[in-house]
Formats: sequence, structure tokens, C-alpha cells
Amino acid sequence: MPAPAFRVVIISPPGYRHSAAFAEVAETLHYAIRANGYACGVEYNRFTTGAVHIVLGSNLVSEAAAPAIPAGSVIYNLEQIDAGSRWWHAGLRALVERCETWDYSERNVESFATLGVRRAV
Repeated sequence: MPAPAFRVVIISPPGYRHSAAFAEVAETLHYAIRANGYACGVEYNRFTTGAVHIVLGSNLVSEAAAPAIPAGSVIYNLEQIDAGSRWWHAGLRALVERCETWDYSERNVESFATLGVRRAV
């Protein structure tokens, strides 16, 4: 059985140059996954059938686009989240409720709970 393929996907809306801020994190993940013997690539806005996707920039996914993120994806949140955050919206909520979520901040994990995020089983 071949090793699972991974894809680090950077969400980058048209004309939104700030998505480049995720490039170094994507590169780090890419090389770490490859160093552990798995196939891995980095993509912008593109999902590959059969791959496990690690999504950077999920805060930029609209509510309408959130269902297009494949099941089994990992949401890697790198933004501060609270009720007043401009990054907290229905699209991100749908993703963190549906997908495994990695977060850089324990405070964000607490914020998700305070915001009523319910993880799918």
C-alpha cells in the first residue's frame, strides 16, 4: 500500500497578496512531511483527489466555498479568533466544525468552545 499523499493548500483569493504570508509555513510542513517519508506538494486553491489536505488561510474561505474543502482535510488556523475577530465567520465555523483543526494558540481553542463550535463526530 503506497504512503498517503499530502497536499498543503494555501487559500488565496484573487488579488489578495497577503496569502503569501502562509508560504513559509507551507514550506516547513512540506519538508517535514517529506522527511517522514510521505509524498507532499504545495498548492494554491487546488485540491487533489485522494490526498490529505492541510489547509492554510482557511479564514479566507467564504461560507459558500467552505463545502468545497474535501472531507478529511486538516484546517491549520494561524489567526487570532474571538467573537469580534474579522476572521471569525460562518465559512470558518463550518470548516472547524467539520474538519480536524490544528491551531497555534490554546487561547483560540478556548475561543472556539466559547463561540459554540461543535465538532462533527
